[in-house]
Amino acid sequence: MKPLVIAEKVIASRLRIEPRRAKVDALSATARVLDTSRRGARVALEGPMSLARRCARVIAALKAAGDDEALVRFIQPIDLAIHAAQPVTLADDALPGALLKVSPEDGAS
Repeated sequence: MKPLVIAEKVIASRLRIEPRRAKVDALSATARVLDTSRRGARVALEGPMSLARRCARVIAALKAAGDDEALVRFIQPIDLAIHAAQPVTLADDALPGALLKVSPEDGAS
């Protein structure tokens, strides 16, 4: 590891800030996790049978079949990955208000 990177991490840990991240090529990263080439990753992300479109078809089929349990099992890893990629940050004063909000359907007045 380069000395500058090490120094940034040490300083960041002391200041409690995130060190800057190296720019990553999305196609290369996707190809690596899918164990394919950059071309294969591009097809998986952008092609007519992209992973997103295929997942959408599976979700529609499970909803049409009424199999809620299978739908939850299918969506759960996707949902967890989304939340891991974009963690929600709430201000300290926003959380109690969000927890206290109750919709009319819940039967509260």
